[in-house]
Amino acid sequence: MKIYLIASVEFDTQEFNKVLEILQTTSGLITFINGNDVVKAAPKKAGAITNRDANSYSILENQKAFEANEPVAWAPWADFFSYCNDFRQTYQVEPSDFLVFLTPHPNHRFYFTAFDDTANNLFIHTDGWEEYLTCRAAFPVSYLIMSQVLQKMLYKHMAVKDATAHHQAKGCTNDYCKNKEDIILKLRTADICPTCLKEMLHAKIKEEHILQALSLFEEVRKEMLFKQRYSFNLSPRKMHITGNKGRKKGIVIKLFEINKEIELDPKKAMVFLTFLNHPEGLRYSHFKRTELRNELEYLYRNMNDRENQEVVRTMVDKFAEEKSYRDPVLSRLRTAFTKVLGTELAKDYLITGGQEQDDLKKINLNRDLVSFDPSVTRHILGDYYQAPYKPSVQPGVSA
Repeated sequence: MKIYLIASVEFDTQEFNKVLEILQTTSGLITFINGNDVVKAAPKKAGAITNRDANSYSILENQKAFEANEPVAWAPWADFFSYCNDFRQTYQVEPSDFLVFLTPHPNHRFYFTAFDDTANNLFIHTDGWEEYLTCRAAFPVSYLIMSQVLQKMLYKHMAVKDATAHHQAKGCTNDYCKNKEDIILKLRTADICPTCLKEMLHAKIKEEHILQALSLFEEVRKEMLFKQRYSFNLSPRKMHITGNKGRKKGIVIKLFEINKEIELDPKKAMVFLTFLNHPEGLRYSHFKRTELRNELEYLYRNMNDRENQEVVRTMVDKFAEEKSYRDPVLSRLRTAFTKVLGTELAKDYLITGGQEQDDLKKINLNRDLVSFDPSVTRHILGDYYQAPYKPSVQPGVSA
């Protein structure tokens, strides 16, 4: 059996390659194939899908009113599976083989994985894992690929899976896991319960496939335990914020002590600076207040004054009122930090708080560690610049 991997253009190439590396370390009857290798080996045809690589599918192509690299509220499963079917048809993938679509974009039911009822296609939502796990996202993503292949062979249809899977977690690969944090138990156990194992064998799933899956599950479990055992309490570093490219493109966060930089586009910077301005914390319901909407709009305009006023106001309104719009923005903001700093060091710079939507959220970083370039205090923060911030040309040098 072959399993082909393709991804949306927004999924990080290094992470895509890491997923493949993890999967290909397991030996057995299942072969994992990089979709890009298939593309490169295929004859080129003008105007055909063969002219794009396996990481070039963009959910944004069918979404109007969204700019490149902007988060999409959600996409239907059918969009994900249509990319799989395009690839199947173009590169003549056998119906018995699997095609996996990896994407950071959320879907209309906010599942982090699902399979196609009509073909051996499945998708994995790759974003947000850093909130719950200390290991790289590639490990839980690899786990889900293998577990979903087993579930597709066992259940055939998503409705059967939803009705049959363990709704009370027991550490089995077939636990339902409504929330990402629920998956931690089955990642740690790396097991298939006796009942499900018996059902898989009854469904004629090959023993070799099950053993290969269990081997992969065990590798993921070891990685999680290693990261948990050897995690350290890293102290936060001083953070200096500058404008990016004439204050038209957001901000750059510089951690000079460790030579790291995080670039935030205007939308992510708008959210980050607003929470930074409120060390007491905010609830999402607070954004329904006029004064907070005004703050969001003010900060965004100062970083991107080329957008129509009505477009900006609509964007701010959506962020304030629609969870399906707000969550992808917040997720991408988290990823911007964790991708550069890693999960442990990034935690002090992230917006964190209770799990409920309206629990208090805040950035825990001590504000004494924050400094700004004068261009930021004057032209971006402006009216919202306040003590205890001490703007500086360089960290530790007062302006």
